[in-house]
Amino acid sequence: MLKLKALLATLMMCASIFAYAQINDDLYAGIKLTSSAMQTVVIQVFPDTEDSPKADQAVAVKADQAVAVCVQEETPLPFDKVFYAEDQHKFLNKDELNITELKQLVTQAFQKIQAEHVPPEHIYVVADSSLENLKNRGELDTAIQQITTKLITFLKVEEEVGLILNNRVPKKEQGRSVLVKISSRNMKGGYRQPDSVKDEPFTTFTIPLGTKQLAEEAIEAIKNNHQATDDRKLFIETVNKLLKESLPKSLRNEIKKAPGLDNFRRVYFTGGIVWAMFTLTVPTNQEKCRSNTFKFRANDIKMFYNRAIRNTPLLFDDPMKVMEKHLRGDKSQTKEEKLELLRDEVARLQRTYDRREDLIAGAIFLQMLSEKLEWQRKELLFLKDEHFTWLISYILREKGKTEEIEDDNGKPTE
Repeated sequence: MLKLKALLATLMMCASIFAYAQINDDLYAGIKLTSSAMQTVVIQVFPDTEDSPKADQAVAVKADQAVAVCVQEETPLPFDKVFYAEDQHKFLNKDELNITELKQLVTQAFQKIQAEHVPPEHIYVVADSSLENLKNRGELDTAIQQITTKLITFLKVEEEVGLILNNRVPKKEQGRSVLVKISSRNMKGGYRQPDSVKDEPFTTFTIPLGTKQLAEEAIEAIKNNHQATDDRKLFIETVNKLLKESLPKSLRNEIKKAPGLDNFRRVYFTGGIVWAMFTLTVPTNQEKCRSNTFKFRANDIKMFYNRAIRNTPLLFDDPMKVMEKHLRGDKSQTKEEKLELLRDEVARLQRTYDRREDLIAGAIFLQMLSEKLEWQRKELLFLKDEHFTWLISYILREKGKTEEIEDDNGKPTE
């Protein structure tokens, strides 16, 4: 019996040594929490050599999710994506996350990261600014620590805006273009100050209105009036009423703090509802890019809005018919590959917007913003895949901070 126990102990020690030997120091991972989703990414960081990717090369991507890859206009980030995953979650109410649900998702994500043999010190957990004022923030922090042993970092709007701008927008454009991110529970963005100081380089704005929040408030208002929540016309009227009561004043207040929101001629967009509009309205533009930044028009927003409020079957029931119609004249051998990419994109979109009221509310919100901020007079650009490039930028930023600390620790004491 003693010999058997000794043998088992030896085997366990060997397994532990083998697992440690598999640890890859080039791998880094991140878990990002937003108000409606949790995203997980593992990347392999390229060593800084002559073989590192140059600005005129495409970044190779290996993923469990199809992603359009184009030659980038800016210098690409030095990484190869090992895997990316996304899980949707729901709020318990307006101000609290469902911790029980999230613990299950985070546990699964952490297990995936460990399966890739990422060094523990290379794993980061971050929450975007939509969770900054979360009521049960302490409970979330405790749950994350129990699962990952990591402290969760809650970003402020300024940090989030800076990460997106620095990663996706050319430096020369950051002071004369505005970023607009429309999320499920707020709208935020900003731009670089022309004469910025190091501590406060960005002017930012935040409007406490988001697509899913707007849909929830409209449904609640209808319920309170003892009316049918499945009445589409009533739902549209209620969303419009809520927006007319709050959006104009919010925009006026934020424009005073960030006049570029109204004045700048170039607008960079990100956020779920813009992605939905772009995917379901102008999918063929994805084949004409030199980067993952795409131009679109205010008319595209109007088309998306019209389809949403008219309950167009092609928008809600079988969006792939729209895609196939767009590509009907394509006789190339890559047509089926293009359709496969779009099928994966549409499937992810349908998981994100499993309640059509969210899509309708978002379309109305987007159209009203377009009218109020006169987007028909401006150049509009969509930053595709920002949902994971934001997280990668954060990982690389924190990696740099860690290396600085290690360098400082290695300096001889004077």
